[in-house]
Amino acid sequence: AVPTAIGLSVDPVKVAEGSGKSAVTVTAAFPAGSAVRAVDTAVSVSVGSDGDSAVAGTDYTAVDGFSVTIPAGKASGSGSFSLAGTDDDVAGEGTETLSVSGAADGFRVSGASVSITDGDAVPTAIGLSVDPVKVAEGVEATAVTVMAAFGEGSAVRAVDTVVSVSVGADGDSAVAGTDYAAVKGFKVTIPAGEASGSGSFSLSVVDDKIAGEGSETLSVSGAADGFEVSGASVSITDDDAAVVSEAVVGLGVSPSTVGEGDGVVSVRVSAVLPAGMVAPAGGVSVDVSVGGAGDSAEAGSDYRRVDDLSVSIAEGKSGGWVDFRLNVTDDGETEGAESVSVSGAASNYVVSGAELTINDNDEDEGGDGDSSGPVAQASRQEPTPPPPPPSSASSPAPPPASGGGGGFAPADGGGPPPVAPPVPPVAESAEDVCVGRFCDEDGSVHQANIELAAEWGITNGCGEGRFCPGLSITRSQMAAFLYRAAARQAGAPPAAGSGVDLPDVGSGAWYRTFARWAVSSGVIATRAGGFDPSGVVTRGDMVVMLAAAFPSLTDDAPLTEGLFEDLRAGGDTARAAEALHRAGVTNGCSTAPLRFCPDQPVTRSQMASFFVRALTALR
Repeated sequence: AVPTAIGLSVDPVKVAEGSGKSAVTVTAAFPAGSAVRAVDTAVSVSVGSDGDSAVAGTDYTAVDGFSVTIPAGKASGSGSFSLAGTDDDVAGEGTETLSVSGAADGFRVSGASVSITDGDAVPTAIGLSVDPVKVAEGVEATAVTVMAAFGEGSAVRAVDTVVSVSVGADGDSAVAGTDYAAVKGFKVTIPAGEASGSGSFSLSVVDDKIAGEGSETLSVSGAADGFEVSGASVSITDDDAAVVSEAVVGLGVSPSTVGEGDGVVSVRVSAVLPAGMVAPAGGVSVDVSVGGAGDSAEAGSDYRRVDDLSVSIAEGKSGGWVDFRLNVTDDGETEGAESVSVSGAASNYVVSGAELTINDNDEDEGGDGDSSGPVAQASRQEPTPPPPPPSSASSPAPPPASGGGGGFAPADGGGPPPVAPPVPPVAESAEDVCVGRFCDEDGSVHQANIELAAEWGITNGCGEGRFCPGLSITRSQMAAFLYRAAARQAGAPPAAGSGVDLPDVGSGAWYRTFARWAVSSGVIATRAGGFDPSGVVTRGDMVVMLAAAFPSLTDDAPLTEGLFEDLRAGGDTARAAEALHRAGVTNGCSTAPLRFCPDQPVTRSQMASFFVRALTALR
């Protein structure tokens, strides 16, 4: 009987995915037991078809069709093709097959198939990574990218892999809700055929103003069915830590002036961190000493020696205070006002001291801490205060100039007011009523000048009805005082400085306008390429700045060689101090001998007298 069917078979029937090219033999045969033909029988062979699990071009290189001939008188014939399986590194896809089919005129041809076995091991681990790995505390919300990836060199999967990601965990040094806003969990998908996938979250860091806490970390962890997932972490760098080594703790005393005949006086020492800063974990401890070797008032002679003190600034607070009792000696000698230094030391901080003045109740001889100057002490016969400069007699304090800086701060220094002395209680009798606008300078030799400086818009006090007369002055505060004084003298705000690059003065700093004006005008010199806003202003700095701001206060009169015993003749400080002495702005720190004390920090109360005397001399 004439055969009507042909069957195809292949050898080998399986090929490994990574084995390179394999020769596959295709045999076409009539069914067993059937007759053969007297002529050749040609079979057209095709490799691969739609519906195969192995796809040409993806799982193997496409194969062109070819013919297999069953010779006349034979029951079978064969041919071959080269099969190159693609090593796709896709794990878990299993064995895939490709069909081998045929066609011949007048015959029914049954096909065969070749299997491509998967040689890739299924990955079992996923690693997470983050970008960026560090975020600064003072920046706005930051987009953090989380990448999930199979191990390097491992296979990929034929299906999507979903990783559940969590941000933050117990035990992290960065705490959600305290150091950063809590982040909801989310998913990262590694697509089929890919080695990695990514997602992101927004990290909003809390600017806690706690200096010295160092970098804190939050963990980024993950979970995926059937996989071990290794996490990552993001570090939050402390933007306050960079300023710890140069942060200034300011000391202040209240009252800042006592009388020789007052006997035992309760004095409060305040320690205040820079504006906007609070104490780190563990707080700040300031060791305080009352009295020093260079003081004009001597312990044991002018007052009873005071034991060393300690002021604690609690964690999260901006200041602290301690009280001590000062037993003043009434020695009956005419010696003028004498000063007692209050100094301090604290680990990782610079401590600016304060000064306590003991007024002589015998006879005054002058000095910046006494009642001399254009405005007398309120307790003495008080002359009529001098009129303000004519150009601004009816003008209120000038508005802030344009160009940034935030204008006038509600309190000198731009930040929260110092914590001590406390706001005085509501008066219960006429004796308890504050004299003037501030309640912590009553009785000070500078009181009238403080009140006038506030009336002229030079100072706003330190907040809550207080002036903080004993606190030292920083360069940022000094720039504000000079700007306001210049505005009053000119009758209009000075032009803001332009083209001045001060890297340590931020765009949102309250003193930006004042600092840029002061530097561009040559009134305040830069330090180490910046402004050094927290630097303490000394008496020597003060006179040089005043002379630069108001050059008409200086004159061409020859210098008096050695007028001040402690100033180098011919130096910038000596020139400014002597010129301002002739103008009646400064009287020095002592009169016998005449000394200036250029390295002593300027207190806020002394500042008021300097400025009032300067503006009065200019009228």
